[in-house]
Amino acid sequence: MPGRKLGFNVIVPSKLPRRGHRALLVYLHGRGGYEGTFNEAVLRGFVRLHGRGPLVVFPAGGVHGYWHNRADGRWEDWVMDEVLPRVVRRYGVDPHKIAIGGISMGGFGAFDIALHNPGRFCAVGGHSPAPPHERGRPA
Repeated sequence: MPGRKLGFNVIVPSKLPRRGHRALLVYLHGRGGYEGTFNEAVLRGFVRLHGRGPLVVFPAGGVHGYWHNRADGRWEDWVMDEVLPRVVRRYGVDPHKIAIGGISMGGFGAFDIALHNPGRFCAVGGHSPAPPHERGRPA
């Protein structure tokens, strides 16, 4: 995002399909989270998959956000225009095998981003998605 140094973590399974056939899960953290949230849990899950599974990207999204474009940042645009293209290009992801999900505010963000980008994700999900308290999108 312009004017900010934001990061993301990528977990790469040990047994990847060839470039162009790889799947990706975009995982959005909830309030108070950061790009390292849940990495250990995902790594434990990969052990059960015996090295198979999608790449998983954990973007940094600010501690209080719903992952939508708002006054303090264009969070949806950052995910769609910066994070996804960089990960797809670097890791050889199949653009038809990208899913998005998250927890709490990140769950809401996953649904909101998917709603505004029809056809971009093969799946969307949210664990305990937290919708805004007021009608409409939060400011």
